[in-house]
This record gives sequence, structure tokens and C-alpha cells, in this order.
Amino acid sequence: MSAKALKALKAKRTAIKAQCTRARNAIDTIDPQAVDIAYVKQRKEKFTTYWCQFNELQLQIVELLELSNDLENVDQLKIEEETECANFEEGYFCTAGKIDALLASSCNLATASVSDIQKTHRPNVFERFSSLSKLIRITALCLRFVNNARNRGVRAVGRITTQELLNSNLRLVKIVQQTAFKQDLHVLKTQGTVSRQSRLLCLSPFIDNLGIIRVGGRLQRATISCDAKHPILLPANHPFTCLVIRHEHQRQLHAGAQATLAAIRIRYWPLSARNSVKRCIRECIICRKADPRACEAIMSELPAYRVTPSKPFERSGVDYCGPFHIRSGQLRNAKIVKAYVAAFVCLSTKAVHIELVSDLSTEAFLNALKRFMARRGKVRHIYSDNGTNFQGASNTLKELYYMLLSKDHQDKLNYLLKEDLIEWHFISLHAPHFGGIWEAAVKSTKLHLKRVVGDSVLTFEEMYTVLTQVEAVLNSRPITPLSSDPNDLSYLTPGHFLVGDSLTAVPQQDVMYSPTSRLSRWQRVSQIFQHFWRRWSREYLQQLQQRTKWQQSKGLHPVIGDMVMLQENDSLPLHWTIGRIENVFPGTDGIPRVVSVRTAKGTYKRPITKICVLPLRKED
Repeated sequence: MSAKALKALKAKRTAIKAQCTRARNAIDTIDPQAVDIAYVKQRKEKFTTYWCQFNELQLQIVELLELSNDLENVDQLKIEEETECANFEEGYFCTAGKIDALLASSCNLATASVSDIQKTHRPNVFERFSSLSKLIRITALCLRFVNNARNRGVRAVGRITTQELLNSNLRLVKIVQQTAFKQDLHVLKTQGTVSRQSRLLCLSPFIDNLGIIRVGGRLQRATISCDAKHPILLPANHPFTCLVIRHEHQRQLHAGAQATLAAIRIRYWPLSARNSVKRCIRECIICRKADPRACEAIMSELPAYRVTPSKPFERSGVDYCGPFHIRSGQLRNAKIVKAYVAAFVCLSTKAVHIELVSDLSTEAFLNALKRFMARRGKVRHIYSDNGTNFQGASNTLKELYYMLLSKDHQDKLNYLLKEDLIEWHFISLHAPHFGGIWEAAVKSTKLHLKRVVGDSVLTFEEMYTVLTQVEAVLNSRPITPLSSDPNDLSYLTPGHFLVGDSLTAVPQQDVMYSPTSRLSRWQRVSQIFQHFWRRWSREYLQQLQQRTKWQQSKGLHPVIGDMVMLQENDSLPLHWTIGRIENVFPGTDGIPRVVSVRTAKGTYKRPITKICVLPLRKED
């Protein structure tokens, strides 16, 4: 296997060398007296890309030769690779010098040195590694390769030693400090201390005999190790610092910020350490999978049917609750059966209509729907939960789920809807908060039933009577706060839109025989209802203006391509299904509300409150 891999890597390297040769020939044909700067810069870009690709392949070949056990003549192959690398480097630097000379002559600039070219085009190595151990090990291999090329008489072979790993780590620390603390390093070398404006002044830094900046501090007399007394200084928000934090976090078995920071400071002193450690822990995939955080978007705008005046129950929401146990008759030994409650809610006035349903058959539900429309008038739009919301619930709710999704139920319901010109709307899967208004009505209904009925088992007629009384109480609740004026005892209730007054109000004096014309009386009734709607628009709508919760979005906004976990109520977070977002469905405000997630078992549609985005990309 190693021989095949080595052959494939050499084939790729040969192709890159051929491209470099063509680029070199194109540079050689350029006339220094007529230089096209754009053309030369383009060639320079391509040539630098080839150089980076060659280096990547060369590193892979060196690592393969060091770690393989089934290759013959490994030492001879290493010598050949060293010669190959030296020849390529010589050709690259020669051509790079020519390119730089062409650009300098055309712009009357001094010729840049080869080292400057290397620094300009050096890729950010630290961001290409996800593991500190791997970065140190590969750097050690590269340093061994360079030493073997320079000192062919004394060559290092075999496995990487501990000393080589230590030297590799110190070399990386030097590079990081030279990049991040360039000014402070220069002042320390010349004056022995940092300037008063430096952010390192409180740490009393110094340079040790290896050229590394360490913390001076105040612990010289402490009985701890030298590395703990004078830890190595690291910059904040640097990729190498993140690798160090991630490495110690994993070594401490994914401990919290305090334990991870204590382990890091035994050897290193990162600036803004606590914030950096917390950020890296937030980005840890394993920690996020063990303690997932669901997405949370700002509360959306109210839909049009909630803020538009309409006839009561013209736009309604419906939900089931139960089961409740009732007696099938008045006899003492009457059979106890299950019954359910269907709660219909007017989406504009919050009026409630409650129907008792004898069982979970399609006929019983359709009869309840017919009774509702016969008493409250025709309905144009009905909104409800999706049937699959009940799939993961208890066995009792599974019965309701199977009834709602059965073909016979859907056929009969569709026939009734077509006959009465009713449009049925389903909210998104697993998003009961999308129908919060009817969920609140069900909650209030259960509250009264628990306090009034308790553990008693009523007959069908008794239960229906109690539910009707509960309905009257719910329709008599104020939907706007009472006035602060002690003389104002009026308040607006859903009952005002149904019968012109609260359903629990005391009957008023009979004014049937007052001397008023019929037209004037009809106009007066119309005026009263217009007054109710005017108060509804002025008082109730303004009450809906504020967001009582979900006042801002939290966490990562889901985008197409994100890896996410699907929340499952019947399993632990570590066993939740992982998938990738295929599509995002924003609301009317443009904020994502529902996503489509592709998993190994299929594609599912979920609200963003039921997914947890894995931190594979940075937060905004």
C-alpha cells in the first residue's frame, strides 16, 4: 500500500514540475525592456501556487517515508527525495528572483530578496491543522528533513524522538511570537524591558536563552516548576493558541474553562486567556454534542389573520386534548370510556368554542366540526397542528396520530372542506409554538377541568355541561387590561364579539318597549359592535406590540450546508441524529424559521428550535 501511495504522490509531483517548467519558460521569454506588469503578476501567482503544491506533496512524501514499514531501500529513497527537493528549490528561487527583478525594473523599485518573497507567499500553516500534536510532529519531520539535507554525514532516521518534538514546539512558538509581538520583541532585545504603552507591561516579560518571550511575574520564590513560574507568552486569538487550548481541553477529558485554563498555565500564558478558552470550548464538537443548544430566532411578526378584523371564528385554530374518562350511562356499573375535547379558537378575537368528542373516529370529529359551524357560522380557514406532532408522544396520542393521518379520515375531511369551501392549513412539523394561541386555549381548558372535575368520572351530558361552562368563562376573560380609572368598570372580552357582552355578565334591563324606531335600534347595535372593534384595534392590538420572549436571535443562524443535530425527546443528546441542512425556509421577516435536513435515514423538515447547529464555522 505504501508503494502505491508513494507512486501516486510522485506522479502528482511530476505533473506540478511540468507546469513549473512551462511557467519558467514563459518567464524567460519576457523582454525586460517591455514588461507587461499584469501578465508578470499573473505568472507570479501561478508560479507561487505551484511552489505551495510542490511543498505539500513533498511533506506528504517525507511523512510516508518516515512512517512506512513495508518499503524497500527507504534510506536510498530519502536521499533521492532530498536531492529532488534541493534541485526544485534552486530552480524556484532562481525564477522567483527573475520575476521580482522584472517587476522592480518596470516600477523602478529595488530588487526584493528571496527571503522577502518567501515571507510574502508563506501560507498560514497553523490554520491548516486541527491538532497540535499533528502540527508539532509534521514540523519535526520537516526539520529533520532539512537537517539531513544539510548534514548528510550525520543523518537522523527512525521514529521521531522526544527532543525533536520539543525543538519543533519551540520553533513554532518562536514563529508565533515573532509575528504577534514583533515590536515588543525588538524593544526587549534592545532595552531589556517593554515600553510603558505595551499591553505586556504588567507581566514583566523577558527573553530566555532560547529567544522565547516568557512571563516574569512575581512567583520567582514559589516552589513550582520553572515553566509554571515563567510560562511562555502566547497572543490572543492566534490559531496556534487555539490549538494549544484545544489540546489541553482534550487532555483534561473535555473539562470546563477553569480546569482547562489551569492546565494551560502550567506552561503557557495566553493573553485574554479566559475568553479564548471559553470560545474554544464553545466550538468543541464533542462538548456541543453532549450539551447541545437549540437555535433561537427572534419572535416573528404576527400573521395577518391575527391582526385583521373579521367575523368571529371566520379564521379558527383547532386542537385536541385528552383523553378524559366518562361513564357511558347513569348506572353504577356503567362502563368507563375515553372521550376527547376539541377546542376551536378564533384567531382574531381569541374566542373559544369547546366540543366534546366521544372517540377518535373520523365521524366523531366531523360531527364536532359540523356542530361548531352550525353554532358559530361558516369557517373559511382552519389552522391546526400537523398530525406527525403526535408521532413521538405517548400511546394515547399515537391513536390520535394514526386517526389524523389515516386515508379514510383525510378523504372524508377533504370532502367536507370542499363542500363548505373551507381551507385547512397545517403548521410546520414538530413546531407546536407556531400554534401558541390554541395551545394556550387548551392549557386554560385543562386548568379549569382539573380544578372543577378533579378525579371525578362524569357522564357524557355532565361533562358536556361542564365544558360549556368552561367555554363561557374563557370567553368572559378580559383580552385587554382593565382601566386604571376606578370609575371605569368596562373591559373588552371575546364575548363582546359573540353576544355583545361578557357571557357571565348579569342580564341588563329590558328596553324592548322604549320609544325608538327599528332603524335607530339597528344602527345602535351596529354602532356598539363597531365600538367593540374600535377598542379591539386601539387596546388589544397595541398589547400585542411587545415581544414578551425570544427578543433576539441567539447562537449560529442556520445556513445551507451546516451540520446539525435533530432534537429527539426519547433519546439522549449523544444519540441524536446528525444531518446537513439542504434548504432554509425564512418567515415573512426574512429570518429562517424552518429548515430541511438530510440525514442517513432521509430528509426531514424541522423548525430551527428543534435543531442544534454544530460549531464547524465561526459565530458572527
